[in-house]
Order: sequence, then structure tokens, then C-alpha cells
Amino acid sequence: MPPELFCLGTRPVQAAIWRPFLKSRGFDTVAISALVPVDSTVTATFSEPMASVANKFAVTCAAPCVGPVGTVTLDATNKIATFHPSTSFMPLTAYTANITGAMSLQGIALTGPYTSGFTTEVGVEWCLR
Repeated sequence: MPPELFCLGTRPVQAAIWRPFLKSRGFDTVAISALVPVDSTVTATFSEPMASVANKFAVTCAAPCVGPVGTVTLDATNKIATFHPSTSFMPLTAYTANITGAMSLQGIALTGPYTSGFTTEVGVEWCLR
């Protein structure tokens, strides 16, 4: 059986204190509650141990945003891959996480590419201006 991707995303964040500010600028309330911190890492959790996914895991964003550069590590079980951006994500920016061509330690490929999106919250520097 091919490995399965259980989760692809970032840690959730509570944006309650920003909700009135963001809502007044046209952000949807549901979208606001799903915003993630700009200093997040992006994780992918697999159903079985995976071979290196360093060149299989990418995070991108649409222009004029420049796609983040970072490193990808696997935990001790080889089931959780983490993208560590070298700098913080841009505030209030939509990103896409992609995993393509990953294989289990047994040499079995994922059934297809996996994609998940997230939007970052308001950055502290941006809010204080």
C-alpha cells in the first residue's frame, strides 16, 4: 500500500485580538481564525517512514512575493517532515506547500502530489507602523 500524507500545514493561531482590525479591512472572519504566525514552520505527517524529502517539499507564493528558502528535515521516526524557512514568512501573504515525488523507505511512492495552502497573520512590525 502506498504511503499516505496525513497532514500538511502549519500550526494554527488564534487571531482574536486582530479580528476587528482585519475585518474592517475586508478579511473574512473564518479566514482570520486560520492565519498562521510569520515565524511558523511547515510540517507534513506521513503514514509510514519516508526517505529524504528535502528536494520533494517546497513552499511557494505568488509574485510579487519571493518563495521562501529553507531546509527540510525528517524527525527520528521519518514520518514528520518539517520545512524550516531561513527567514520569516511575509505577513498577510498566501503560501502553498507542495510535496511531489516523495517515497517511503520501502521505495513506494506517494500516490500523487499533495498541496496545501495557508495565509500568514499580521506581522508585529507591520502592525506597529
